[in-house]
Amino acid sequence: MLSITQAKKLALLSQGLPPKRTSSALEAFERLGYVQIDTISVVQRAHHHVLWSRSPGYRPEHLDELVSQKKVFEYWSHAASYLPMRDYRFTLRRKQAIKSGEQRHWFTKNPKLMSEVLARIKAESIDG
Repeated sequence: MLSITQAKKLALLSQGLPPKRTSSALEAFERLGYVQIDTISVVQRAHHHVLWSRSPGYRPEHLDELVSQKKVFEYWSHAASYLPMRDYRFTLRRKQAIKSGEQRHWFTKNPKLMSEVLARIKAESIDG
């Protein structure tokens, strides 16, 4: 049985916190599997905090470099995320299914729903 202290240490270490050694942002992606893109920006966008806390010396331009070097890519996993390029192959089946029409993309236009939403906005707007 783990003590509370041991459980806390295990939880932090399994997330790569604190980093055992100087590691790169790419190593952080590879360890975590993905980093969710987050628009919240009090000090800096939250996905940069994730990388900074796991990669001493990280700067936001490091992410831009990884994208331009095709070492990570942006994809809608369960949310908008950056993933290591090693996982790109796992996205192909879904992309092919959408392209072929076998599967609809989640944001495919729904004219009925759009009409209902626009009608409600018009009915409930203060200019209405």
